[in-house]
Amino acid sequence: MNQENRIYEVKNFSLKNDSLLLYETLFHNANGYLGVRSSFEEGYPAGFQSIRGQYINGFYDFAEMKQAENLCGLATEKQTMLNVADTQGITVKLGGEPFSMFTGTVLASVRRLDMAKGVTERRVLWRSPAGREAEIDIVRMASFSLLPLFTIEYRVKSVDFSGKLEFRSSHIGRVKNYCAPGDPRVAGEAPQYLTPGQASFSPQGCSVVTSRTSKSGLFVTSAVQNRLSKPASARREARGSSAWEEFAAEIKPGEQVTLTKYAVLCDSVRYPDCRRAALEILARAAVRPLGEWYRLQEEYLRDFWETGEVSLQGGGELSRAINYNLYELVQSVGKDPHCAIAAKGLSGEGYEGHYFWDTEMYIEPYFLLTKPEIAKNLIAYRFLTLDAARQNARILGHAKGALYPWRTIMGKECSGYFPSGSAQYHIDGDIAYSIVNYYLVTKDLDFIAECGAEILFETARLWLDAGNYQNGKFQICCVTGPDEYTCLVNNNYYTNLMAR
Repeated sequence: MNQENRIYEVKNFSLKNDSLLLYETLFHNANGYLGVRSSFEEGYPAGFQSIRGQYINGFYDFAEMKQAENLCGLATEKQTMLNVADTQGITVKLGGEPFSMFTGTVLASVRRLDMAKGVTERRVLWRSPAGREAEIDIVRMASFSLLPLFTIEYRVKSVDFSGKLEFRSSHIGRVKNYCAPGDPRVAGEAPQYLTPGQASFSPQGCSVVTSRTSKSGLFVTSAVQNRLSKPASARREARGSSAWEEFAAEIKPGEQVTLTKYAVLCDSVRYPDCRRAALEILARAAVRPLGEWYRLQEEYLRDFWETGEVSLQGGGELSRAINYNLYELVQSVGKDPHCAIAAKGLSGEGYEGHYFWDTEMYIEPYFLLTKPEIAKNLIAYRFLTLDAARQNARILGHAKGALYPWRTIMGKECSGYFPSGSAQYHIDGDIAYSIVNYYLVTKDLDFIAECGAEILFETARLWLDAGNYQNGKFQICCVTGPDEYTCLVNNNYYTNLMAR
């Protein structure tokens, strides 16, 4: 395939706030475990909005689900994916002047996603208000080969400036989730889900922050190591739940100085001792040159494209568009049984990180034919939450079987509106359908015996309890099909077909 079809870029990009918010999503970095929105490392000016966020797939807390009346069977508590510690902050000064695309003159700029290399890049040719010129090149990566690892390579090349170059790298523990009361896709309020602990520096010089959730009993540790490419004076500070590291070096025209930032995020869902795990993984990551991680990233994606590429006649923008969507799938889908794929992937907080039937019906088939181990993990996730599905069935009055929630993170129903949400019983059929397809493609009978069969049996029992016979024919009444605008109907065709 033409490598240009695996490049998406915007040259001389807009600095309007709406455009910046869009680019935060389009150029985000993710690997199925963690995701980082593409905010500017240095931030935006006062008055600009940024939905700055870093997320871990399947890492959540509980929040109150408000109902007009708390009727039996309605969800009273929801799960929400959390914004975790901010490790992407870096500011730069040239001769005491802070770099900002909103001051001085931007002579050229480009934002770029390389879907063959698995990195994003922001390049800026900038002239400061005092006339100092520099090339700023920032490369970011969420590693596919070491899932907790996120890196930033921040390169500054002087064009005509001699003097002091300063970097300040931040690690902020106290963050909140985004809220927008007028947007039904996100939360209308943002309580302080995470309580960060005291930031500190390890003997190896990395900053560490461990935070705990308010209700789910989970922990997450973020650990950061900074490396400068040339000798420089350095200063570290940890205050409250945040830490900073500052470097100052001399630079001359034509010289390039690089700050490399390794950040590791470990949650207690996968790592029982998440602090220890984060420090160990960071040590393993930082001891290797960044180029090694780039090489492994490219190898992973070379393998992905060899089996997952879709070729379109005519190529061009259409091929680039389909490749972008396929890349979004691989960087959004979970790589272990503790998670699935959220409605907005790991690009932001839309739908609060919840998983829907889209997983089984639209996404899993692609991976079943290209990366069956990913499809297997998606089914394993449903097996992990099977007990919660049984409990959900009991809450809704069914004496037997399992009813998977319409939207969830770790098994509890998170739908705020029963008629167009929880009443979509067809999700049981969707999950069963995906298991049958998995067996037909892989013939993996051991996995079916271990996980898949029990899901099939329990969802089948649910249909027998939810339906009834009328004039010798089996019917399922008062459910909602995929058409969420036609709610609570009898014998929805799609639901009946999937149940059969």
